[in-house]
Amino acid sequence: MYTKFSDDGLIKAYESMKDYSGEANATLLEKIEKRGGMNLFLEKIATQKKKKEEIRAISGEIYALTKPGINIDFIKDHISSTILTP
Repeated sequence: MYTKFSDDGLIKAYESMKDYSGEANATLLEKIEKRGGMNLFLEKIATQKKKKEEIRAISGEIYALTKPGINIDFIKDHISSTILTP
């Protein structure tokens, strides 16, 4: 059933089931195991959350720096991320 789901799709399905019923169904858990296991899956969820938090933080920094007369290159030079860069 979850064969064509991307990792993001599996994460959304897993989180939705956990929020609704407190547990994921056996079919989803089986698919997670086939893709590397629950530990790897939970690591992907944690990484995804860190990236979202980092994007939110960078957006806040950009907003704070965006003032009339501020050059976009100044912003690019002063904001960086070790989480979002490969």
